[in-house]
Parts: sequence; structure tokens; C-alpha cells
Amino acid sequence: MILEDRQVCSGVTGETNTERYGAKAAEEVAAFQPAHIYALKQVMEHEKINCDFILIRTLEVLFDQAQTDSLDAIYHEKLRSCVGMLDDVGFIGQKYAEQLSGIKEAKAAFSTTTAQLWPY
Repeated sequence: MILEDRQVCSGVTGETNTERYGAKAAEEVAAFQPAHIYALKQVMEHEKINCDFILIRTLEVLFDQAQTDSLDAIYHEKLRSCVGMLDDVGFIGQKYAEQLSGIKEAKAAFSTTTAQLWPY
């Protein structure tokens, strides 16, 4: 399930919540997805629902060096100031970005837990 303010994957939900409601609301949105992924996993297992539900890691790959430098700094600042908010977010620097993503010229990547669900 994807919840977005405009079109799918536009990335505006977190930005909109931060602008309108402040950092606390953005933290709640950031915690929402991983909590619900694991809750869905528990429901699937407990109810013995016959579907393909697979926990996976996903990568958001960066190609622009200026954006990479900026987001790297923001990520590490948030690690110090927002305890718990980024527990499930991994930052992959330039040294390993190409190797782990499999994408040439990758400058960095963010890794998070997500799920694949196929009900048929």
C-alpha cells in the first residue's frame, strides 16, 4: 500500500507533513511504513493467509554528487538528532554504491525494508 499526496512515488508526503505539521509529524510518517510492514507480516503468518508475502530491502539510488553530499550530511545529522527515526534506513556511500545496487555510476543509495505481496 502506498500513500502519497499527489502521484505515486512523487515523494511529497514526507515533505508536505514536515512543512504543514512539523518534524514530529514527519517522524510519525517515517515510522508508519516499517511498523505496518511487520504488522502485515504478523497477520499473514497468524491467519495463515496463502499469499506470496516477502520482506525485502529496497534501494533508492543517487546519481548526482551534490545531492549525494547533501543527503549524506542530512542523514548523519538526523541519525544523531532523531533517535529511532532512521533505525531501518541504511546509507550506502560511494565506495559500495555501484557494487551493492548493481547500477553503474551510482554515487550512493538508501536502503529500507519493504515487502512484496502477491495475493493470487
